Amino acid sequence: MTDNPSQPSPSPADSLQPPSATSACSKCGTVNQWVFCSGLTTPRNWGRWYQRCSKCNAWHWWPREPLDVEALPPDVQYRMAVEQSLQTANAKEKGIVCGNPGCHGKRKSKPQRGNVACLSDPKLCGTCCQSNGGCGLAAHAPVKTARPSPIQQKSFARPPTPAFSQSFTNSVLHASPPQNPLKRKYQSDDSADDGCTVDFHIWNKGRSEPIKFRVPHSRGARFILKAQIEYLKLRDVHLPDGLIEYYDPLARDWINMPITIGVDTKSSKVLYFRVPGVSDGVGFPSRGDRATSATPDPVKVAPPVNSHLMQTPYAPGTKFPLTYTCDMAPAMRHMIDAMKSYREDNTCLKAELAKAFPGIDIKLATFYRHRNHFAKADKAGIVEAFERAGWSAGGKWADLVAAVERLNRARSLSLSLSPSSPPPPSPSPSIPEIVAMHAVLQRVWRTFDDGTAGCEYYEDHLFDAFITTPPIIVGSRKDIFSASFDTTGHGPEVNCLAKQFRLTDDLIHHADQNNFEKSFGNAVSFSIRDAASFYGGDTALIKFHQFAYNQDVEIYNIMFANTFLLECPSVDGAGPVWLCQDIIPATTKLWSEHANIPTRPSSKDNTFLSSIIFKAC
Repeated sequence: MTDNPSQPSPSPADSLQPPSATSACSKCGTVNQWVFCSGLTTPRNWGRWYQRCSKCNAWHWWPREPLDVEALPPDVQYRMAVEQSLQTANAKEKGIVCGNPGCHGKRKSKPQRGNVACLSDPKLCGTCCQSNGGCGLAAHAPVKTARPSPIQQKSFARPPTPAFSQSFTNSVLHASPPQNPLKRKYQSDDSADDGCTVDFHIWNKGRSEPIKFRVPHSRGARFILKAQIEYLKLRDVHLPDGLIEYYDPLARDWINMPITIGVDTKSSKVLYFRVPGVSDGVGFPSRGDRATSATPDPVKVAPPVNSHLMQTPYAPGTKFPLTYTCDMAPAMRHMIDAMKSYREDNTCLKAELAKAFPGIDIKLATFYRHRNHFAKADKAGIVEAFERAGWSAGGKWADLVAAVERLNRARSLSLSLSPSSPPPPSPSPSIPEIVAMHAVLQRVWRTFDDGTAGCEYYEDHLFDAFITTPPIIVGSRKDIFSASFDTTGHGPEVNCLAKQFRLTDDLIHHADQNNFEKSFGNAVSFSIRDAASFYGGDTALIKFHQFAYNQDVEIYNIMFANTFLLECPSVDGAGPVWLCQDIIPATTKLWSEHANIPTRPSSKDNTFLSSIIFKAC
């Protein structure tokens, strides 16, 4: 230990160090590291080791008690002395006590602190300064207090003055009896109900005109037919089992009810009753007619609405999809009919979209997605319910789409829980080189039960693809198969080779010459418009690869694009067929036993698209 405070502090003794560099927290058990404390914030903690838990933020010290002041280095003792002197100086400057000798304030043991800004001499606290009349400081302004009014004594405690000296008899006779406020309210309601009446008409058998009565009736009370004296006087009214038919103005229909049940009079001032069996009469309300409604409270009358606002037609909107199903359904039905004629021609299809949805810019992919939602909802029989709801909250197109998605999830869950469904195929272990590919297929194209082809959108479809065997490309009418050959510097050569191969090989005689001869920089692509004649297209690709190899051109990358069909073969035979739209690149090493092509050493492996076995993850 040095005697010079300017020298750095020496290292603590080994006896002060913790047993290990790390230890578990005593509260949560998390292992944390011990850190040496230099005493920069609190000099007294110099030489100790601290640990702050990273999970519960608990503090731990080693040793638990701080070192003695004599054991601290001189520079640390010097810093402690400087901080203590500064604290003493600050305490002297701020330690102003109220100058009033009798000040105790809220603390009765000692006076309060004086206000430094007080203009009195000596400085006073706020309470004492205000009691002495205040000073120029706004916080010490005197508080204005109002003198309390004298308490008036009650009458029985006042002295007998002439104004109150009346006899006991007069005070009793002229005193008004007290009343309950609730009783007064009922009395005022009864007085207000005086003159309130209700009319009720009864149609009896053998009479075309009703028997009309007007009886007094309290406002807000329910009308009970059996309690009316006028009804009891009707000797010729025969009610089987005490039942009568009442015309409900809200339901707009006749209902059977006992005569002992009360009827609400708020919605109608005229009540209609008929004996069971009566079906016609003068002034007889029929189903659907609204009964004579009661006169509404003038405060509750709705404000008048301008007639031109009521006659303004509803604007469906300028964005696709439209908000309500009643606007979407007719247009979608028109487009489904139009697609039967213009399925291959996108230009005509867009023209039909412009007719069905005028003034709205629609992408074909978005239209196909909502077309499939509509087809599923129509097949499930839920479109009409949303159409009948009209332009209301129950007829929104978004709710119809959500209902279709719920049906899809329920159907997929039922299929996954079905015990008869076979397990997903697993990759063959006999092939040593298997390349795993992660692909997301959210849009699957297929042919529906009604013969129409379309797209199904699955939000949660996620697949692991295992590349194992050469592909089996299955074509169907009006499907497009496209292959792109990345040549990296040999684009013109491959383009020329593709032309020669098209002219010499009859497997791709249906190729579209315009797309076939188009060169895309370092790559060439060709499309087969009629994929139905391209069954076994993997053979044609292998032959083209062989043809290019014989011409000293390497083709090392092939990918599917646009719309194509993939059949995923399984162990026991043909597997499911997926019609995919998105580009899915797939590469693996080319096996000579599959393609019958000799291998040539190269910086890049010859690659070829192989079959994909989908396994849901």
